[in-house]
Amino acid sequence: MNRINANWTYDPFQGIYKSVINSGKIELISNGKLKNKLATIQDLIIDYQEEEREVREFSKKSLYPFLLKQPLKDFNFDSKDILESEKVKDKYIKLFKSFEFDKLMQQLRGWMRSIFEEGPVLREEMVSIINILEEEIEKQE
Repeated sequence: MNRINANWTYDPFQGIYKSVINSGKIELISNGKLKNKLATIQDLIIDYQEEEREVREFSKKSLYPFLLKQPLKDFNFDSKDILESEKVKDKYIKLFKSFEFDKLMQQLRGWMRSIFEEGPVLREEMVSIINILEEEIEKQE
């Protein structure tokens, strides 16, 4: 239940990047491959963040209201002993097996799929940029 409510976002610091792009100083970069990657990485970041926003909107509009309708006293625990009781386990099992919960989890999985697909692509592109930058630095030394 705690992981369902977790809500992380990717928020990279982009001050220097935006400064280089907006000032036109990207033209000072002689490596064409690096220049191209720097020019297009922003689109990948924007796409990824759009997917995150969609998941948050779905959670706010559908998932959270459903969870809030559940009796809180049945699902809030301060003691490990209470959590391990059969009564509590039965309530969780009933919730997890409910049609509405299953439907919400299927929808959430669908929304999350694009994040899981786009995240590695974004990471790979960033690693590629770092590698090219390191190569360029080595050439200068």
